[in-house]
Amino acid sequence: MIFTRSFSKKLAVSSLILAFPLTVSAQLKVFSDGHISALSSFTQAKSPISINCLGDTSYLITAKVENKRVLSCEVTNTENYLRYAGCFKALATSSTLTNNSAVGVRADASSTSAIGLKRAYGIMGCSNSAKYSIGVFGMAGSTYERGAAIFGTTSSNYGTIIPSGEMYAGFFHGNVMITGNLTLNGSLNGLILGQSSNMLLSGNEEENNVKSSISVSDKLAGLQTTVFQKAEPSYYSTKESTVVDEEFGEEVAPKPTFIEEQYYNKNHYALSAEQLEKVFPELVYEQEDGSKSINYMEMIPLLVQTINELQGRLATLENDKTPKSRIVNETSNVSSPVNTPAVVAKLAQNTPNPFTERTTIRFTLPEDVQNAYIYIFDMTGKMQKQLPVDASMQSITINGYELSAGMYIYSLVVNGKEMDTKRMILSK
Repeated sequence: MIFTRSFSKKLAVSSLILAFPLTVSAQLKVFSDGHISALSSFTQAKSPISINCLGDTSYLITAKVENKRVLSCEVTNTENYLRYAGCFKALATSSTLTNNSAVGVRADASSTSAIGLKRAYGIMGCSNSAKYSIGVFGMAGSTYERGAAIFGTTSSNYGTIIPSGEMYAGFFHGNVMITGNLTLNGSLNGLILGQSSNMLLSGNEEENNVKSSISVSDKLAGLQTTVFQKAEPSYYSTKESTVVDEEFGEEVAPKPTFIEEQYYNKNHYALSAEQLEKVFPELVYEQEDGSKSINYMEMIPLLVQTINELQGRLATLENDKTPKSRIVNETSNVSSPVNTPAVVAKLAQNTPNPFTERTTIRFTLPEDVQNAYIYIFDMTGKMQKQLPVDASMQSITINGYELSAGMYIYSLVVNGKEMDTKRMILSK
């Protein structure tokens, strides 16, 4: 069957009119330029298809309705394949295009009055009652410079600020607010991870109830670290039967990323929320299901203050120590040198300090030393290392991987006597 151009357009617009409710008694007219109008008065249509209006030369189809939905379309899916209620495709076929854009769907929600609308949604996606319910789905693939499946911005950059050569599932330019839990499998890169106190507070400390001299080292000393492993999610371990989909091809069970594979095979460390809640209840939050979470970000200032407190205590201990290099004649109150290893045995400060990868501890010992050791203790007094040294040695090296991050005390003990003690910090 062959349709003329006029008849074909009439057939097409007749189908549209079924979906676009007319607010006036309208008829259908095809003009000499091929434009079609459904309007009570046969005025030249500006759009190729104009319904209830004169149209707009910028649009192929223009419809104007009041208090109605512009388009209603329902597709009944009776087969095991994907069906679209609507499909829009913008395709650039010319290879000479170098600076143009293609937009599949653009939805603008606005009002002619500043207070005319209470809410305006550019695109609303609603999905339910399905094995996989996705309100809005975005997928980006490009063999060129950059892209993002979902792009959100508070300015008018239209995606041009995405770094060259980068592809993102989601890219947001502007402030992003998340109400609820954020699950992250991968690295977190950022310049500012938390606000400083001067950004959060105004006025003097008394008005803001700021406690600047809280002693925290004793409270944190009793906390114990728990070592655990994260179980791989069931959707990775359960191999679902594959389904051949006409639209998307073969559907397979998801696989963990390269980072996730490492994440589920490594040990992880955490504090007991119940223990921490007893000393710092402000850092523990209870979830709706009764489980508890810890605000580790705000623990950082407490850990810094703990280090400062311990450094102060060590400095006091060092100042109170009786020098071992000289013996005091109590009767004459005159100190006289004694020819013992303590006279020449010396222990230097480790360098660098603090350290990450390795540090060097230098020392000197007399020739007649019978035995000498360098002991390394953690801040609880537990010995971590016992390193034998002799007069032929001038230094030893400590690797960062041999210890956990924190502050340590190391001592030089010669012939069973402590010669000197210093502290060092390992940061990771």
